[in-house]
Amino acid sequence: MTRSSTATAFVSGIILCALGVTTVPAAAQDQPEPPHRAPLRTRIDGVAAPITGGLAAAALGAGVGIYVAPTSQSSPEAGVWRGGIVADEPFRDLLRASSPRGISIAGHVSDALMLGTIAYTALVDSLLVPLVQGDLDLAWQASLAHSLAFGLTLTAGGIVKRLANRARPYERECAANPDAPGCQSHDIYESFYSLHTGLAATSAGFSCALHLERNLYGDVGHDIASCGGSIAAATVTGLLRVVADRHYLSDVVIGGLLGFAVGYLVPMLVIPSRTSRLEGFSDEPRSDFAWSILPMAAPSDSGGFAAGASVFGTF
Repeated sequence: MTRSSTATAFVSGIILCALGVTTVPAAAQDQPEPPHRAPLRTRIDGVAAPITGGLAAAALGAGVGIYVAPTSQSSPEAGVWRGGIVADEPFRDLLRASSPRGISIAGHVSDALMLGTIAYTALVDSLLVPLVQGDLDLAWQASLAHSLAFGLTLTAGGIVKRLANRARPYERECAANPDAPGCQSHDIYESFYSLHTGLAATSAGFSCALHLERNLYGDVGHDIASCGGSIAAATVTGLLRVVADRHYLSDVVIGGLLGFAVGYLVPMLVIPSRTSRLEGFSDEPRSDFAWSILPMAAPSDSGGFAAGASVFGTF
């Protein structure tokens, strides 16, 4: 199989993954609670709230400031880190798209998946589901915690990129063709590590913590499926950065591991455990009504991508 056909098959698989990611119930709406049972709630933590909010604002401010700060292209004498390590080069040869169109599509789809994973965690897992469940405490605590995790990853990634000074994979070819796409980019020496992967993995780790540790849906199977879907989206995002020749595999692996760790640990430290205050029998039947949100992304005929979402339910 040629490299071109390998990349084509890989991109086709990416689209199928994108269509199936996070296709799990967002929340099950129970019948009106009987008098003897109070709804599932997250206890209020009045001490941690202002601290979390302040740290989140500081982390986001620092991260955005570093990201938008102007940079200049480095020179070979400035200690540029070039080339791959361990399995970087074989994976680049295997996965890199062989045409400018393929590289462009992979880059656009990775952008869409990263933004979709972040938005899903921030708007659905952290806000919409708790509000539907009537858990206002979890809604604001999770929103603050996700902002903090996002800001920490953005800040750490920005600092490491500036310090590591690693050339992107395609940079070695710019000497022969300085006008090639990306060769005049201000971030050509900011390959390590992949912030696309890190931010997507942060949201995936955050989602997994809410589902596995804080029982967001209250159903083991659905919680595990949602965690797995978010991990799949972050993984595909990272691999697409290699297909788009924007990062080496090592950039993606390190970014994914660090991002997931931050995303998982922050809610564990900030969000209290959920409790169900029972005042009698607790085995009343659940409603048969449930709804789901399905994000979708696919290449368009113009060379870019089309993104959207479907909402559907069963009852």
